[in-house]
Amino acid sequence: MTYGLLARRCAGSLALAWLAAMVSLVPTSAQPLQGVAERLADPRPLVVAHRGCWRQPAENAISAIEHCADLGVDMVEIDLRATQDGVIVLLHDASLDRTTNLQGVLRETPYEVVKAARLREGMGGPDAPLTDQHVATFEQVLDAAKGRVLLFLDIKDPIHAQVQQLVRSHGMERQVLYSVNRSFGPALFAGLPMEQTALMPKFDQYQEGRCLVDRDPAPDMARFETLHAPVFEVVFCDDAYLARVRARAGRAGLWVNALGPRFMAGREEGDALSRPDAIWGVLLDRGVTAVQTNFPEQLLAYLKRTGRR
Repeated sequence: MTYGLLARRCAGSLALAWLAAMVSLVPTSAQPLQGVAERLADPRPLVVAHRGCWRQPAENAISAIEHCADLGVDMVEIDLRATQDGVIVLLHDASLDRTTNLQGVLRETPYEVVKAARLREGMGGPDAPLTDQHVATFEQVLDAAKGRVLLFLDIKDPIHAQVQQLVRSHGMERQVLYSVNRSFGPALFAGLPMEQTALMPKFDQYQEGRCLVDRDPAPDMARFETLHAPVFEVVFCDDAYLARVRARAGRAGLWVNALGPRFMAGREEGDALSRPDAIWGVLLDRGVTAVQTNFPEQLLAYLKRTGRR
């Protein structure tokens, strides 16, 4: 082999090695986004950011959702309501008071007024500083999230038909997840075009605020069977109920809102910052596959540190 040929081959090998290294540096968010059902079938735990990454800078803000996507969060939970004139926007409360610089009931306020409101930092309150973020419409969020991050839709008003119409018009049927619960049951979804959209039934061990220690999930499981749900939400006051749902769930995932003691048998998610194995680790060890959290960045770091991502 001549020196020139050897040099050319070495140069080619170095170029290929450099290209492979550059590809490995592309962030995960740059990879094609899996649909909800496909992602839930993935063995990696699903990280769901409650009300977006609400510390950056406000809950349900577009910039907070974009920050989640940049972090590599799998899914963002958003709250949907309608204005007086039927525009669907992101707002958790029925009123504008806590999270914006306006006051009044959203359902009684036209969008022309709502769109001028500025969001308050974090989870709001009268003393929270104002941000440069405004109340987002659902359409704006669909545009921002498309192909970047999955969306869990916490719909506060009976506006599911309008919501699904917007989802379909954006071609995002596989990118969103709906909750099926006591307020909005299977019958509501029966007449909607949901063929490609994932539904998540809710199993709640509480009834009218009381913990039902011996509650059997079997009747609810039978009622939801026709939904072919890829994941079940579980609210539990003792770990035995979580185990009963896990035993009946088959290949479906289990979702837990790690937002406070009522949701997960007295556990407080704030404790996970110092004792993650005792909170997040226990949930994962007991078969939970999706965690909705107020600390998405820390949960992601924990999953990577423990080899779960």
